[in-house]
Amino acid sequence: MKYKKQTTWELYAKTIRMRAAEKRALRERVVSYMEYHPVRVSLREAAAEQKPSQLFSEPFVVFRFSSWQFRSFASAFVFLFLVAVPTYAEHALPGDVLYNMKVHVNEEVKASLTWQTSDKVAWQATRVERRIAEARLLAKEGKLTSDKEATLAATVREHTESASREIATLRTTDAEGAAAAQATLSSTLEVQTALLASTASTSSSTGMASTSSVSTLAKAVEDAKMGAAAHDPIVDASLSPEKLADILNSEEKRARAMFETVKGSISNEERTDIDRRLSDTERMIGDTKHLYETGEHDAALDAQRSLFGDIQKLISYMSDIEVRTSVSLESLVPKKLTQEENNADVSAHLEDAKHKVLEFSKDEALILDPRIKTKFVSGEKDLSTLISSLDLARSENRFDEAQQTIPKITALIADLEGLKTTPPPTTEKADIGTGDASTTISTTTTTSEGTSTSTATTTKKEAH
Repeated sequence: MKYKKQTTWELYAKTIRMRAAEKRALRERVVSYMEYHPVRVSLREAAAEQKPSQLFSEPFVVFRFSSWQFRSFASAFVFLFLVAVPTYAEHALPGDVLYNMKVHVNEEVKASLTWQTSDKVAWQATRVERRIAEARLLAKEGKLTSDKEATLAATVREHTESASREIATLRTTDAEGAAAAQATLSSTLEVQTALLASTASTSSSTGMASTSSVSTLAKAVEDAKMGAAAHDPIVDASLSPEKLADILNSEEKRARAMFETVKGSISNEERTDIDRRLSDTERMIGDTKHLYETGEHDAALDAQRSLFGDIQKLISYMSDIEVRTSVSLESLVPKKLTQEENNADVSAHLEDAKHKVLEFSKDEALILDPRIKTKFVSGEKDLSTLISSLDLARSENRFDEAQQTIPKITALIADLEGLKTTPPPTTEKADIGTGDASTTISTTTTTSEGTSTSTATTTKKEAH
């Protein structure tokens, strides 16, 4: 017989022997296992009869998973709890089961993953928009209860306070960035205030239940807007005019790029209005530069602050279809009239006011009655003063002041027109004697030739 030559390792393996301590430890482990896992008699008999199929008839079921099956199950679990549920929670509203996950998990995770301070402020502003959108949706459905509204108002305050803290942190290192972030927050709050006002007016006109009001939420947004305005850092003297001008130019380009994106899906009227605001923005940027060149730095900073807010509101108007359908662009971003347009508009109002004064001077109904005449003379004097002020502002090209004077003139003319509808006075006197009752009625009648007064006395006998 031919023997196979054994290797060195095989020869070495034959020399390995268990030590006495190892044998004793192994014996103790086997005995311990047998004590905790005794074999039943039936299994012993089956073992004696050599029936292996009965040796594993334990009273429990053993499931065996392959590594592929385990990975599949783990992937499904991760997808369900880390993707599907959070995604579904994004559509939750106050009162829904997943709403807390939406606000306190999804949004907080996104906030923690935002590194830039300016982006953190923008995200908090977006969270305010989300809360307002939720409130408006609930209000339209008549489901905005006072508790839900109070919860949303408290959440809005938390978001704005968080944004203010981030802005305060940013102000220590980047004043220009803090100014831009503050203006973004302020413009967002202004847009949301307009949206809430639109919701309130819609609820009032449609007779919606009081549970759908948004007064508490509107007050929270208004308070937040006032707080943001009180901490506006853009008027800081250390700000660089060049840097702010660069920010404005960048935002203006962003607005134009967004306009190119949405102009195919909006109406011709909206397209014309937005294009006019973009042209106004470009012109106003040039005007602020001119103010700096002439040394009017405070006026230039004020103009830049207002202009930056207008650009942000215009971007919100273009990017949010809900804003476009609920709020007019003129109420958000009024047109900036050119010097020629301002001159024409002020001149037209001035001519109308002068024409009204001429009409009033010829209207005898306004000046002949003593009771009306006192009010008319006082109003006519105020009107003449306002017209002179408007004329002077126009001649000196102070059109902002002129535009503020026009509403005052319009309101005063309406008051004087209202005097014409005042009925003529009628007095009645009653003299009661011992037997007769006489009533004297004096009536004033106005005609085209003058005024005549007639007096009639009626005497009625009383029965004794």
